[in-house]
Parts: sequence; C-alpha cells; structure tokens
Amino acid sequence: MVELLEQMVDARCPDSDDFDAMSQASMEVGTELQWLAEHRRLEGACTTAEVITVGGEPYRKLSQPSARTYHGLWGAHRIEEPLYRRMGVRNGPTLKPLDVRLGVIKGVVLPALARAAGAMMATMTSRQTERHLQRLGFRPPSRAVLEKRIVGMFDDMAVVARELEDHCREVETLDFELSAISCGLDRFAVHMDETLPDGPERDQQLEQRRPADEYQRTPPEPYKRRWRMAWAGNVTLYDPAGRPRHSFRYGTSADGDATALAARMVDDIESLTRAHQGVTVGHLRRELAGHREHQDAEDDEDDVCARLREALTYFDKRRSQMAYSRARAANLPVASGATESTCSLFQLRVKHPGSHWGTRGLRGVMTARGLDLSDRWDNAFHAHRTTLHEQILAA
Repeated sequence: MVELLEQMVDARCPDSDDFDAMSQASMEVGTELQWLAEHRRLEGACTTAEVITVGGEPYRKLSQPSARTYHGLWGAHRIEEPLYRRMGVRNGPTLKPLDVRLGVIKGVVLPALARAAGAMMATMTSRQTERHLQRLGFRPPSRAVLEKRIVGMFDDMAVVARELEDHCREVETLDFELSAISCGLDRFAVHMDETLPDGPERDQQLEQRRPADEYQRTPPEPYKRRWRMAWAGNVTLYDPAGRPRHSFRYGTSADGDATALAARMVDDIESLTRAHQGVTVGHLRRELAGHREHQDAEDDEDDVCARLREALTYFDKRRSQMAYSRARAANLPVASGATESTCSLFQLRVKHPGSHWGTRGLRGVMTARGLDLSDRWDNAFHAHRTTLHEQILAA
C-alpha cells in the first residue's frame, strides 16, 4: 500500500526533493481515497426494501427518485436512496433510512464531521473552523452549512444537557485523590439580538426594508442589540495539596433557567461526594448589583455611591465566609478564582469582535463550550448520537 501511495504521489509531484510538496500531495491522495471509501460505505448502507420497520413502525418506499447530499470530513457525497413514508397514517411522516441508520446530524452532517467540527466550534467561530479543517487536509462544507447544522446540534444538546452529563459521569474516573470541591455561579455581559416589540422603532425598521416589488430573502424581524447577562458556573476539584486538578463548567443564556444550571452542578457534586467520602465543599455565588441587566448606553450612568453601598452591604453580610488566609493555610479552595476564570473562558468564545447572539444560538454554544472545557465533549456527543439511531428492519 505504501509503495502504491508513493507511486501516486510521484505522479502528482515530479519534484521529489521538495519534501513539503510531497507531503501535501500525499495528503491529497489520502483525502481522495478516504472520500471514495466513505462514499462506498454510504452506498452500501442504503436501503431499497419495499417495506421497512423503524422504531416498531412500518414504512413503505415511495416511487419517486430521491437523493441527498451528505457532508463528511473528506467532502460531500450525493447519495441516491428511496424516501419512505409511514404506513397507516394519511400523509404520514417520511424519512431517509440512511439518516437513522448512521445517526446523521441535522439530516446532512455525517457523525465524524459533526464530532470534530462541534469541538472546534465550541472554541472558535464557524469561519475559523472551516479554515482550520481545510488546513488539516479535510474538505468540510461551507461555513454557512457548519453554522446552521452544528449550531442546530448544539441547541438540541442544550435541551438535554443534564441527561448528557449523566452519561458522562458513568464513564468518568479521576486520576488523583479528591480532597475538596469548590463551586460558583456568576454572570457576564453578552451582546444579544432582541426582537423589537410593536412601536415606533419597529415601524421605522420595517419602512426601511426594500420595496415589496423587489426580490429579497425573507427579512428578519426588526431587532435591537442589547447587553444581557449570561450565566456561567463551575465545579472545581482539588487534591490534598490544595491544587486545582479539574473543573467542570456550565453555561446558559441570559434568559436561561439558572435553577436548572445549578441543578446540573449539584448532580456532579453529589456524585463526587458519594464516591469520595470526607470531601470538603465550598461555594460562591455572585449577587453584586453590577450583575443587573445592562440597558441602553444612557442607563450606564448609575449612582456610583449607591453601587458602593450595595457592595459594602454584600461584603459585610459575608465577612465570615471570606477567611481566605485560613482556608489557604488548611489547603482548602477559594472558589472565586475558578469562577472568574470560568467566565473568562466562556467570554473567549462568545465575545469575539462584532459577535452578537440570538437566545437559542447562545444557549447552544454555551452548552457546547462547557462540555468541551469539562473534557466531556466526546462522551456527550456519543450519547447525543445514540438518540438519533434506529434499527432498520426489512419487512
């Protein structure tokens, strides 16, 4: 096989002394072979039976031709496979057997690409993800496809984030002795797109659209960008020397359910304390006045004295909980540092210059970012993909 590869590379790159060019040619040959092998596997996995059973329900093959383009790491595949309709239901739902047999993501993205691109988009933008995959020798779909399908997958995973984390705990182990746990919950500002309610501002934006007789895509609803406070939480694990060894991180959008976010943190803490007896748990929750919703720019001129009074009241009520020097001396964690770093790590993803978010998009990316920062992405993706699988039985 190596000799055959070398022959193909030599045919593409006559200058055998150019090592980098030879490596690039070898990568291109490998990519084409991978695409061909993947294409054959897809064609071999297609269904042609007249009647099939999916999830215990019968489906009948439709007569009209049907094809779909699937996107993988090695390129796009145009696959012809019949469409099947649910029997016993008038105008019942239809499906592509290949989608449920392979666990295809959002109907067009093959699992290997979805897992890799999902991990990358938890860290960088879709445009950066597209470029990085290309530099690595892959042939990803366009940025628009990645943005729509992968962020759509993120939103699906956000809905069941607690269940995905349950699956992750089943396969996780610690490679150090757990002595203490700290946890915290904080907020940070994110630029959000909010649909405008009825009123003069909405009417003005509607009037600025193109005339109705000119072609245009369906325009979005009039919106305004505002700063809103997203939620970020952490559960950090420490060894007997007081060193932080691992952090689980969680996030959701501004209007997300903070109680549900806290419940996910409690699930991890309870699981760890059951498995490791005698573990110390410390907590921190930020409730300073500075975390109130950001309004328009004119609202930023708040009363500084009132802010200071509120901050002093906060510290005065919690003075007994701020014995940091004694905690350090006893090798116990101080939760504030881990919580602040959690906010910073989330902001690295969602506060790129010019970034702005819709509620579902932010919720999904925050969830994926938390899973990736927690070293849980691969296990969470596997759990999500299993929910898309169905066994195909020919009747």
